[in-house]
Amino acid sequence: MTLSSDLIDWIDQALWRHTGCGEFHEAVDPASLMDDPADAIWPGLMPPDFLPLIGNGRGDWICGRVSAAGTVDRFVHWYHGGGDWIPWGNHLGEAVLFDVWCPLLPGPGRRHAIEPDDPRAGACLSGDHPWVRWAADTAHPGARELMQHALAQTSLSGNEKVTASLGLADGMIRHGIAEVAVRCEMIQNHRDDWPLIGKHASAAAQTDPDLAWAWEWLAMSHDRLGQPASAANCFAKAACCSAFTDQAVRMRPPGIELGDAENQAVKLSVAWLRQQHVRVDELAEISSIQQRYVSMLVQTDPSHWQQSAHDFWLEAAEGSEKGGNGTEAVNCLIRSGWDLGIQPLSVYGDVLNRLAEMADRVGDGRARLCQIHADCFRQRYQGLG
Repeated sequence: MTLSSDLIDWIDQALWRHTGCGEFHEAVDPASLMDDPADAIWPGLMPPDFLPLIGNGRGDWICGRVSAAGTVDRFVHWYHGGGDWIPWGNHLGEAVLFDVWCPLLPGPGRRHAIEPDDPRAGACLSGDHPWVRWAADTAHPGARELMQHALAQTSLSGNEKVTASLGLADGMIRHGIAEVAVRCEMIQNHRDDWPLIGKHASAAAQTDPDLAWAWEWLAMSHDRLGQPASAANCFAKAACCSAFTDQAVRMRPPGIELGDAENQAVKLSVAWLRQQHVRVDELAEISSIQQRYVSMLVQTDPSHWQQSAHDFWLEAAEGSEKGGNGTEAVNCLIRSGWDLGIQPLSVYGDVLNRLAEMADRVGDGRARLCQIHADCFRQRYQGLG
């Protein structure tokens, strides 16, 4: 595993020893992640390429995401309630700044943000806290200017506050600071402006094509603007994404009337494709394996989706390894457990063991972390894995 330069700096400066000043304020001792089991890891619930770094004390984590090359160069917010996750930047400093500034952004904001009277908030926004000073220096040269912008916003009210809030969001997007997460907030703030929603959703989807919510909102924008073919292609791309990237609790697109069975479905995108009788095999913007996968879900009763998806990706992993594509084999095996989830919990023990063995066998950079997740599962759920 290869740590990014900012993560190395985070460890070398012992910044993790400090208590943070945002919602996420409890950093992990890096050495504890190698414990048996590591308390911060939620095996089975948390994807096996996630490395928890900073918690909020309620079970949610800012995690580093390990790539097939073994690099930690993406940082995400993982919710323990449901397992959803969303990117918060390519540097840990971006995630720290987004955590601090999120309550000042347009839109409803996420739940569990720090309260206005939190005594740590002043130091956080002024940049006097060591985490925030470090984050501003590592995230982007423009972060210092935005910090002053954020601090000034606390004394404003009414239209001035709204204007400043939009200015902070625009500045973060312009400087590439937690851009995808900021666009998520902007979509929530402009739920009736479909051209603007389409702009933010398109940019988020292009930056990170793995996000179901970005493709779903882009699809809805196309649908509302009278572009059904484009909507179908975007919904198909959303269907290829993990259900844990949907942000359904906060962001489910409005105005789609679905039947009872589809309302119970995890993937809104597949429910829409079923309702519209879309021929998935005629959609040219997804690959052949994606076409097969989405077609399978469209043709399967939603109550069987979870098991069907699990079986599909297990078979795809085997085929990819036989074809000599080790990275794709590991990706497919991850999807077998973390695309729609799988029950009972004991199945994750088998999947994690397979992952650790396969990743090691093909030389995938996620092998060590997968093994840690597998070991944690075995120790925490004795008799299940």
